[in-house]
Amino acid sequence: MPNELTPADWLELYVQMRRMRAMEERAEELYRAEKTVGRIYTGRGQEAISVGSAYALGPADALAPLYRDMGAHLVRGVTAREIFSQYLGRAESSNRGKDSGLHLIAPERGIAVSMISNLTASLPVAVGLALAFQLRQEPRVAITYFGDGSTSTGSFHEGVNFAATRRLPVVFVCENNQWALSTPNHKQFALERLADRALGYGIAGVQVDGNDVLDVYAKTKEAVEQARRGDGPAFIEAVTMRMQGHSVTDPAQYVPKEMLAEWQARDPIDRFGRFLREQGALDDEQEEDIGRQLAEEIDEAVAYAESQPFLPAGEAVRGVYKVETPTATPPPPPAGPTRELTYRAAVREALLEVMERDERVFILGEDVEYGGVYGITREFLERLGPERILDTPIAEIAIIGAATGAALAGLRPVAEIQFADFIAPAMDLLVNMTARYHYRTETPVPLVIRAPAGAILTPHGSTGPFHSQNPEAWFAQSPGLKIVVPATPYDAKGLLLAAIADPDPVLFLEQKGLYNDKGPVPAGEYLVPLGQARLAREGSDLSIITYGAMVPQALLAAGLLAAEDVSVEVLDLRTLVPLDEEAVLATARKTGKVLIAHEATRLAGFGAELAALVAEKAFDYLDGPIVRVTAPDAPVPATLPLAEFHLPNAEKIAAAGRELAAY
Repeated sequence: MPNELTPADWLELYVQMRRMRAMEERAEELYRAEKTVGRIYTGRGQEAISVGSAYALGPADALAPLYRDMGAHLVRGVTAREIFSQYLGRAESSNRGKDSGLHLIAPERGIAVSMISNLTASLPVAVGLALAFQLRQEPRVAITYFGDGSTSTGSFHEGVNFAATRRLPVVFVCENNQWALSTPNHKQFALERLADRALGYGIAGVQVDGNDVLDVYAKTKEAVEQARRGDGPAFIEAVTMRMQGHSVTDPAQYVPKEMLAEWQARDPIDRFGRFLREQGALDDEQEEDIGRQLAEEIDEAVAYAESQPFLPAGEAVRGVYKVETPTATPPPPPAGPTRELTYRAAVREALLEVMERDERVFILGEDVEYGGVYGITREFLERLGPERILDTPIAEIAIIGAATGAALAGLRPVAEIQFADFIAPAMDLLVNMTARYHYRTETPVPLVIRAPAGAILTPHGSTGPFHSQNPEAWFAQSPGLKIVVPATPYDAKGLLLAAIADPDPVLFLEQKGLYNDKGPVPAGEYLVPLGQARLAREGSDLSIITYGAMVPQALLAAGLLAAEDVSVEVLDLRTLVPLDEEAVLATARKTGKVLIAHEATRLAGFGAELAALVAEKAFDYLDGPIVRVTAPDAPVPATLPLAEFHLPNAEKIAAAGRELAAY
């Protein structure tokens, strides 16, 4: 029995478990009355885990709870009014009706991560919170919750492994409730004890009785203090039983009746109530008072929630970004002297300048301490120190998750994905957690993901099918994520500085085929606003709309056509999201003929979106078909002849422009 707990503490634990159960029972009633938004997922039988573990935390510690962890919210001071307003999707609730269930957030009370339905996504984000605590040398701990089935996911492995390698102050609480929806444990893993997974990561692992609130409290307290001392993460397996279906609509007929009966006899609330009576800390009168007070509290909270309005319908499309629209006027030109720098050197200079000025900015990724594959961060470790440049395991989910958590904790991470082709494992977390976070919670997520994209041609051939992709179209359909594709050294520096200053997550696709291209770059910091295209060349006969590696090719093509008396305008988009629609439409209306060029493949490429925009809003100005010059719908081949045939270039753009000009 934990010595530091008093009978008053015991009673508080008991009341919070009863409050959780009573509130979930009322939520189920409201669901069946068709008053809630979304389904209800209860933690019936698991109350001791969320209540006991949250009670073991310090006031500055941070939690990443899940939908069966209402008790953790209650312990941290989230009120019944707030929870029922959330269940009913009211305007003043945490998610304001844009998300449902216990996906709420209350950072000022330690509920630091708003969960998503892709359950283990919260785990690497909580690891990022712990990383921020460690980097700032704060005596704080993060705790994250997940189910037994979640231990099968890549997010679990990458998050725990990353935390273990850095000895981060984070506690992993696995609520082993025997079932991953309808799949029993023996079909999820071959271990007898999930706590033994900790051995493979070199961290402490312990199994606790998840139906004994005092055991949960004691083991969590020990794990939290271990993490706070700097002794690294801990893994707690809380063995329990989910006493209802996955959601209240699930009859759970797959659970054997004798199993339910066995665990019903170990109900955590009844069990702790008996203990309190044995200790003289609870009697019939107190029990009745608790029940009456909870009923009154819940009645009042439900009535309050039902009296609150919903968000106006128009709010459905607002709040996707912290900054929805770009600055209307560009900033004044930089005052510093201008030098000729390569694209690669411009990216490097931007990072160094901002990191020397702003201690919140740090870099994490694979091999970044060495300098990265392209040498951009070489010698950063010596200049900035190990707290600012962090090597990670080969783990893209952990990189993006940790960056997201660190951003939520107030830092400005720059995550490097070694090649844009390798970002796919992290797509779930980036698209579903990071990109949607501000829309759901109104909390900014200021992070930049640098990813070298596109192909390089050398006498040895191309960079091939797995180091040459351009994934911008994958992410353009992910509301909440901004996409930047610079084409010049000047823009590479100015756009990167703007991306780091932006409060929203930015995917910064560096064009590695342009890394050695030179151009004028001012010394000192300057910002190129996101969402403002650049007119790279003026013309009157046709417009080439392009971005990234195709901008220099388009300019070469324009030169070829100029020799044939065809005046070509070249628009460099710079950023795809937000898109400078007015610039696109202005050039289309001016010349009446539009050619769109990009290095990515054709089908559903970003050029299709540009073509649709011009067709919808500038059709009456067109004097010819909208033409696209892209890579064919095939992977980038390896040999030089095949790759040269595959990739668009100035000659192919000029040929298409020549035909369009003659239309």
